[in-house]
Amino acid sequence: MMLAVVRIRGSVNVRADIRETLRVMGMKKINSAIVLEDNKTNRGMIMKVADFVAWGEADAETQKSIKGVAHLKPPRKGIKSISLKAPQGDLGYNGAKINELIKRML
Repeated sequence: MMLAVVRIRGSVNVRADIRETLRVMGMKKINSAIVLEDNKTNRGMIMKVADFVAWGEADAETQKSIKGVAHLKPPRKGIKSISLKAPQGDLGYNGAKINELIKRML
């Protein structure tokens, strides 16, 4: 299984370890997206930056559309909230809804 991760928030006033984790993942800018393999290491990195990204299980179409790190457009019809976690906002674990968010950003 693969996980899709989209950066939602910026890095102003962010702890150095979180900023470094985002850099290692290749997500230097807002609206960056990446598809990662679902393993213990990647889950740990996602949990560390969960307050700055939206993530969930990627379907086959999302996996094909994102190769490496993709710099996407802002989503059509906007983001629900950059400060609230799912389901009220878009931060954190979104499950299969991450695919809908990415489609709105392509």
